[in-house]
Amino acid sequence: MKKKWNGHMRDWASKWLDLPPDVANEVPRIEWIGNDRLRVENYKKIEELTEKSISLSTKLGFLDIQGSRIVVKVIDSEVVIVEGEIKDVRYRK
Repeated sequence: MKKKWNGHMRDWASKWLDLPPDVANEVPRIEWIGNDRLRVENYKKIEELTEKSISLSTKLGFLDIQGSRIVVKVIDSEVVIVEGEIKDVRYRK
């Protein structure tokens, strides 16, 4: 019940304050910079990490990043910055 109430409050606040959905509802926000850096906000955890790929779980599903020389440059509770030769980014449920 508490989760449902929090969701309704976020939706209401988002509409009332005219906030974008990624801010109010904690949905993933992805910023792709060039071909070598990806910044992901609002992820849950890193599911898998290799030199060629990384898989992040999010509120809406999984974000799969493919490439070469993939490394995590920054990680905290809200943001992950991935660097390397990024060739493909896919979302899956």
